[in-house]
This record gives sequence, structure tokens and C-alpha cells, in this order.
Amino acid sequence: MAPIGTLYTTPGQGKGKIIRAIATLGGAEITLAPFEMGVTNKSPEFLAKFPLGKIPAFEGPNGFKLFEGDAIARYVAGLAPNSNLLGSTAEETALINQWIHAAETEVDTYDTWVRYLCRGMIPYNKAAETAFYERIERGLNTLEAHISTRTFFVTERITLADLAIAAYLLKAVSSTVDAQRRTKYPNLIRHLETVINQPALKDIYGPAEYTEKQIAFVPPAKEKKEKAPAPPKAEKKPKKEEVEEEEADVPAEPKAKNPLDDLPKSTFNLEDWKRAYSNKDTRGPDGAIEWFYQNYDPAGFSVWRVDFKYNSELTLTFMSSNQITGFFNRLEASRKYLFASVGVLGESNNSVIAGTLIARGTDIEPVVNVAPDWESYEYKKLDLSNEADKAFFEAALAWDLEIDGKKWVDGKNPFNSLNPSILHIRNPKSWSPTSSLRLVSFFVLGLMGVAALPTYLRAAPKHISDTDALRMKNVRRDDSGSRCSVLSLDDAKKMPGFSKIEQYATDTWGDGSRNIVVNPEDFPDAPANACVDSTPTKLDISGEPQCTTQTNSAKIISTNADGTETHFMNYSQRNLHAESSFSTGASFTVGLEVPELFQASATYEFSTSVTNSQGKTFETTTNNQQTTESTINNKADSNCTNSLQVTTCKQNGSGKLRVAGTGFVWFNFDDAVATIGGDPKDKHFKWAVSIDEVLSLDERSSFIEISGFMSSDTNADGTKSCQ
Repeated sequence: MAPIGTLYTTPGQGKGKIIRAIATLGGAEITLAPFEMGVTNKSPEFLAKFPLGKIPAFEGPNGFKLFEGDAIARYVAGLAPNSNLLGSTAEETALINQWIHAAETEVDTYDTWVRYLCRGMIPYNKAAETAFYERIERGLNTLEAHISTRTFFVTERITLADLAIAAYLLKAVSSTVDAQRRTKYPNLIRHLETVINQPALKDIYGPAEYTEKQIAFVPPAKEKKEKAPAPPKAEKKPKKEEVEEEEADVPAEPKAKNPLDDLPKSTFNLEDWKRAYSNKDTRGPDGAIEWFYQNYDPAGFSVWRVDFKYNSELTLTFMSSNQITGFFNRLEASRKYLFASVGVLGESNNSVIAGTLIARGTDIEPVVNVAPDWESYEYKKLDLSNEADKAFFEAALAWDLEIDGKKWVDGKNPFNSLNPSILHIRNPKSWSPTSSLRLVSFFVLGLMGVAALPTYLRAAPKHISDTDALRMKNVRRDDSGSRCSVLSLDDAKKMPGFSKIEQYATDTWGDGSRNIVVNPEDFPDAPANACVDSTPTKLDISGEPQCTTQTNSAKIISTNADGTETHFMNYSQRNLHAESSFSTGASFTVGLEVPELFQASATYEFSTSVTNSQGKTFETTTNNQQTTESTINNKADSNCTNSLQVTTCKQNGSGKLRVAGTGFVWFNFDDAVATIGGDPKDKHFKWAVSIDEVLSLDERSSFIEISGFMSSDTNADGTKSCQ
């Protein structure tokens, strides 16, 4: 039997396992293409077939192409109807889809976000983690109750629902569904083992790797500080004296000594290096790198290359950047022994984490093992006498490192002695548009219990700080043209949902004294605009047309040889007026779709300029030339007359053109504030709320009411004569 097509996936990808299992049970052969994440899916050949560069992806022998795992799974199942993987009735098919969707959105999605939290890929928040586990357990409870009275989820045989749920649960039992939690779901575990141990599926799913303890976030260790002795007091009341005597009998807990403190004193002062790196240009004469070579002590310190081991798991670049931040937070206990310059290289869904470390001593493990996830990274000692190692070290410091064609897009320099709470920023020109956007607001929604929470996370953050805004480049719509105009604060306040933006700011940063602005001059890349949709607005017609007919004659004196001549006569005109509640006086280039007028005019689209002027009626006219050919058989030196009947009809037309607010509303606080529930050290005076992410489309929209008449001239052939 010939293969039904070629599948691009990886052995461990859950969606890929589902598709391979379907093909196996359906008796279909499917070819697995050689695939290397970040290489194959970024090649021009792959992107020409699958423009999103995602897997799984499928190509049939006839050139038919599909991406998105669910679509591929249903297609492959449909090629083997006798297997009944999609059910044998419409009701069974609907139930199969129901259980797949429930398991994915209620269990698999939240399992993924718990992993992101605990691995430091997004800032950790205990309340959010608790909320996610509640959603996981709610989903598992529903699945458990259903499967407790049956062998399979829908029919008496394995269907697509069973294959998908097994894949999702196989992933969950390795991370969030630990031994204690599994005791609540014996029937689900029985179902999992039944599916993955089918003889035909064993090699696809592999054995379940059950975790004993759920994945956990481990905060960075904090050094204990010795309590300063209380100053002597001239007079002591009996009660206080008694307490102080009791406290004196309890010796202070001795501070644990780090073995790195026993190393011989070095001539290289790490704090001086951090100051030099912060204050000097990285490269060039008297730069930070020159300072380093002048003062470096290879006997007391060592230089390392660090690489994340699991780059194939990285998705959006700003989430990878958050992961670096989380790793550095967990290295806090080694602040005085370590300097780092680590960044994200590449682009979303095709990136790596790499950089350099300067560490006390000649062994890296005593410095980094304070972080529970230190073994998720590879460490290679650099030899600065080797040109390749030296070039890597300097490029990582200068943030112009490039690995396998992947360029530096985001970087972190923690443990900065000048201000421990701020990550050092160098070479802002190298930042990508989304590399540094924060995701703290994700947790705020998590506490609100919003079911669609992870969907927003795949799109954009709900707010940014002033630091983020400085790093953003070219965030305005590239395709907006004259479809957008500047949104003033007064107009922003007219948005139906503006009060939600104010409430969001209060919930996120508190109710401290602040003023609200839009389009601040110091943050030009975080603007606020009012934009019209690029999709043409359909105009509706009403009433009976009013038509008149007249005859137009044209005399043509021909001086050509015998033959034919073609002449053209026709035009159409639309006159409209428009107004809405905000962006008064703004001009937009809009697309309008005119329906079929009368019996002689086909539906067509055109573009025109509409100026919104509240309270005033004005006209905007566009001509659409619909050419009619008139051919005359003529003789040389003859006088010809071409008469055309022209029917002109008018009819009322109207429509609504949506104008939506987009961009950011800025809240300038009198005192620097941090995000509630976020990093208390990450304080800013200025925070911006994303209009697009906080408000629904209707909550940020007004409509330009378009009304007026549309006229159409229709030509019909008349008489043609030559003398």
C-alpha cells in the first residue's frame, strides 16, 4: 500500500503521536520526514509549503498540504472510514470532538502553563499556579467521572478521542499529575495504560514516565543575615529585661560559609568589573573589554560559555527572555561570585539561549548549583588565548553574538552592583519588537478565572513598563497606511470600555496618584491610534431606484483606411457623507463594497477617502469607470455617428464603518510602583495598558455612519451609421 503522505514531526511531540497512532490503527502508511527543529522548519522549501513554520505538518502524494495537528488528525482519520476513529454517526463524531477539546483546553493547556511558571519561562506567581492546578483538577474530575463507567470515551472501540486524551495525559503524568494526585483518577490511569499498551501503539506512545512529585518552582536561596546586637539601654523595665535575658541564652544561628570564600584572594575585583561594564562602552579604546583584559586574574576566576539544553522547547522570544530572568533569580545567592551576560538569539519558535559567565574559582558547579535548574544548562570553560573562544566571549558581552545565523535579540546582565533590582541594558538597537514585553498581567487574569486566559498569552502582553517601551521598535502597523490617525486622550475616553482600562491599572498597580496620557513624546513606539478595518465595508441599498434615460451621440470623422474603430463612453459616481463619535476631523482611506445596483451593475469594491466630521454633512465622491466598447465598421474619409442610450439611476445607500482604538494608554504615577503580585523590585513611574488586549473589539470601537445616494450610468448600444 502506498503511503498516504509525509508527516513532519518529532518523536516526542504529542500531536505527532496522535496522528501516527491514527495512521497505524487505520491501516495507513505514513512517511516520517527527516526533521530538525529550527533547521528544517526554517528552510525556504518548508516555509514555501507551510508558511507558519510549525509542526506537525502534512503533505499528501498529490501535493495536498495541511498544518495544525487537529486538522491533520481528522484528515488522516477520514482516510480510513472503516476504522470508525471519527465515529459512525453525527452524534458520535460530535462527542469525539467534545472530549478532545475538553481534555486539551482544561488539562493539557493548564499543564503547559504550570510548566512555564515552574521553569521560570514566565514570572512565577503562586496564586496563578494554584488557579491553574484547580483548572487541571476540574478537567480531570470530569474525565474521570465519564470514563469510570466505560472502557473508552465514546464507543466500545478506540476513537480519536481516546488517542488524543492518552497523549495529553501521558504528558501530564510526567509533570503536574503526581503520585498523590493520581490516586484520585484510577480510571483515567487505567484508560491511559489501556491505550498506550495496545500492541500497535506501544512504539508510538512509549511507556508512561510517572512523576512522584509535581513539578515545583524553587525560589533562589537567600543568605541569612546575622542579627545586629541591640544597643545598650540606660534603663530597662523588668519585663523587657526578662525577655532580653531569654534571647541572650539562645545563640544566633551561624551563617553558612560558602567554600568559595576560602579561595585565595584574587587581584580581580568582580564588583569593579561590574561598574566598568556598566559605565564604559563595551568595545573600543578604554572600553569594558579592554578593562577586563587589563585586570583579569585567571587563577582566581574563570570564564564560561553557557547554553540552554532544551532550545527546541522555546517558543516566543520574550518568554525565553523571562526564562533567563527566572534562572538568574535562582542564582541570587551567588551574586558576589558571578557575572553573566546571557541572551536570546533567533526568533520566536526558532531561538536559542546562550551567553557567557565570569565565575569565582576555576570550577563552575559551586557557583551555579544554588539554582535548582542549573543542570538545564551546559557549561564550557573558555580559553581566552583561543581566538574562537575569545570572539564568543566578547560578542556575548557586547550583545552582538550570532550562532548558526541566529542573531542576538534580547539580553540580560544581572548581579549589577549599581542597582541590584535592574537588569542592565546595552545596545538597545538590537532588541526585537517583542523581545522584552512583560507578561505579569497574565497572572491577574488567572486570579479572575478567565477561561480564555492562555489564548491571550499566545498573542501579546496586557501592559508594558516604560523600560519595555524604550526597547520596542516598529510596533506600528506596517500595513496601516492612511487607515489610522492619532487617537487623542479625549477620544480614548469616549471608547465604551475606557473605564475597564482605568480599573485594570488600579487592579495591577494600585490606586496611587497618577495622570493618564496617550502618545507621549518619549515613547513614540507605544502610541495610541484610531484605525479603520482593511476589509471593505459593505454598503446596503434601500428604496426604489429613480432612473432616467437619454441618448448621447458622438460624431467621428474617420481618416483611416477601411476597418473598424472602437470608442469608449461610461462612468459611475457615488456621493456619501459620514460621521462618528470619535476621531473627529480625521481622514481615513477606506474600502467600500457596493452591492449590485439595479440589473445592470455588478458588485464591486473601491477605495476612497472619508473625512469624519462630527455634526457636519459633507460629500466624498469616487468615480468608477466601467468601460463600454462601441465598435464601428467604417470606410476611409467617412463621417460616422455613434449613438448610445444612457440610463442613470439613483438609489439610497448606507453602511457602518468601524473605527477602533488600538495601542497603549499610559499611566504616569507620582511614585514608582511595581505590579501587584509581581516582582516588588521591578518598579516604574510609567506603565502602559494595551487597549487591544484589555478591551474587546466592541469596547474600543465607534462607527462612522455612512449614508447618501449612489448613482449608476448604464450604456446600451444605439445606432451606428457612416456616410
